[in-house]
Amino acid sequence: MRLLYGGTFDPPHRGHMGVAAAALDELEVDELIVAPVGDPPHRQGMLLPARTRHELAVLAFADLPATVSEVDLQRSPAYAVDTLESLESAHGGGPVSLLVGADQLVGLDGWHRWRDLVRGRTIVVAPRPAQVAAPALAAAGRVVEEAGGRVHVLQGAPPDIDATSLRAAIREGDWGLVADQVAPAVLEVLRHRAPARSQ
Repeated sequence: MRLLYGGTFDPPHRGHMGVAAAALDELEVDELIVAPVGDPPHRQGMLLPARTRHELAVLAFADLPATVSEVDLQRSPAYAVDTLESLESAHGGGPVSLLVGADQLVGLDGWHRWRDLVRGRTIVVAPRPAQVAAPALAAAGRVVEEAGGRVHVLQGAPPDIDATSLRAAIREGDWGLVADQVAPAVLEVLRHRAPARSQ
């Protein structure tokens, strides 16, 4: 299985790393492709520029057998279905699967060309029980399956990190809190390059 793990990674944190590690542990993943999104269609006001987020992702995922790709850095907007199709046409072979959080799965039917995205592909889902209850997760899985996709929910429970609070801590310079949530190499870059809150 080739598996795409896209996202803003603003910044990449231990929750992201835990999701990737759980997928690698539970599935036969031949290639894990981590793709920071330069221009996400669903979010504005990024804390960090795209190139910095890519650099941090390289550092964050360095201990895992993953490739950090630039495929989505320049695409604007970057839609997951376009990325999947681009990877499939560039490398040949079968479909590329998609790794998402449970909170993303429940809104997947609102994504750009979502039926094309799920058809014939496996959507690998990291549970987030604090945000998405099991019945909602099951219902979203049925929507994907009815559209011709498959859903695999990971059994591992990676740390559920509140990225909004993490970004606030970075802006405030609360490096003790940040240090608990990101890799040491990521912390070092953030301490020198993250924007501080204006006074």
